[in-house]
Amino acid sequence: MNINEDISHTELTRQERLHLWFRRSGLSQAAVARRLDISAVAFGRWLRAERLPVRNVAMLREIGVPENLLPLAQDIRPGRHNVANVQGIQDTKYQKEEVMTSKLTPRQQGLRQWMRDHDITFPALAAALGLSLSRTKRLIHDEHISTDVHRRLLVLGVPTELLPQALDKKRGPKPKVPRFPGLTGTIIPPRQEGSPAGKEDLFA
Repeated sequence: MNINEDISHTELTRQERLHLWFRRSGLSQAAVARRLDISAVAFGRWLRAERLPVRNVAMLREIGVPENLLPLAQDIRPGRHNVANVQGIQDTKYQKEEVMTSKLTPRQQGLRQWMRDHDITFPALAAALGLSLSRTKRLIHDEHISTDVHRRLLVLGVPTELLPQALDKKRGPKPKVPRFPGLTGTIIPPRQEGSPAGKEDLFA
């Protein structure tokens, strides 16, 4: 049975035909969302939207979605008025995520694509590194990371060219020890165990 031909002859809406295509093709929407490194809720918005950024439509095309079931490909400029007029995108947080993704450097985009190709999510990467999710995302998108984290990422199989530069930042100066002029050369006897500490220890 030709799945695409069978769906095209129905009188359903495009969104309904798209959901039907997923069921008949055996693709799990949750699995596809993990592969694209987005939440299932966000992926549901993709499927319901009338318009999506060109990059997102290309990602749907790559997984095999037929052309007649794809949303209209249209890049959206960030802005309050534009967001309000775009059909299918009503969550401003989702819109901000798309804008942030478009600002990634080629290295960062390559790293995210590598993670998608290997079904690696940021929570899974954070667990493998033993770090918090927020710190893992911050480290991955920074220009420099510590040599220890860099080494651990290499052990996990992340290509060197996709990682930030390994660099251990110098720590700040050690806190200075206070030097009281009146105590110069004075040996303060240790306080006996069990005796309360008080100012009389210094000024007895």
